Amino acid sequence: MAQTYYKPTCAADCTTDTLPVFGDVCAGVSTIEMGEITDVIFDDIDSGSTPANPITGWVSTGLAANDAVNSAAITTWFASIDNTTAGGLKHIEVTGDKSEPTGTSIELPKGKTIEINPKQTVKVSTPVMNNQRYEAFRKLQCKGEKIFWFATDSHLYGGINGIKMNITKAYFSFPGRNTPKLFNLELEFVDSIDPPRDKKTWS
Repeated sequence: MAQTYYKPTCAADCTTDTLPVFGDVCAGVSTIEMGEITDVIFDDIDSGSTPANPITGWVSTGLAANDAVNSAAITTWFASIDNTTAGGLKHIEVTGDKSEPTGTSIELPKGKTIEINPKQTVKVSTPVMNNQRYEAFRKLQCKGEKIFWFATDSHLYGGINGIKMNITKAYFSFPGRNTPKLFNLELEFVDSIDPPRDKKTWS
């Protein structure tokens, strides 16, 4: 059966054996990204693997000259989010993480091993604060495929078209007294390469 997942564009340097360019920076508060996922943005699929609302004007990452271009495009795109009407981009503040990819290892002749279908899983949770959010989360329990972007405190992942994923788990948890009721999502996409990264332009 053919894969229906969106696969992020392979890094340009994967096509050659030449080592890529690394920036000369020291580890510090201004350069190290914290690992917690803090935001997810959902979009409907327009056709195939194309989102209804791509980041118009986005260019490839990895070059310092592209930072300002992408930041301007992301700022305009994020301003179009509307959580109060049906359709369009939807933004949820969350607490989450992305774990190590898991796939199937196959042994080949001459001692070679390859891994197929490396699945990446993003797990997030968010409090249930009103009935409108509760009903919106219930609809996500229908699962299926969506496009999404995820962000940490400092960076947005997904590039121009986001990531096509399957909602594999969507459930409410009631941890008990003095603990907020949570909505939990597990989002899965298949790729061994992570999506493009840009500076996050909102706080």
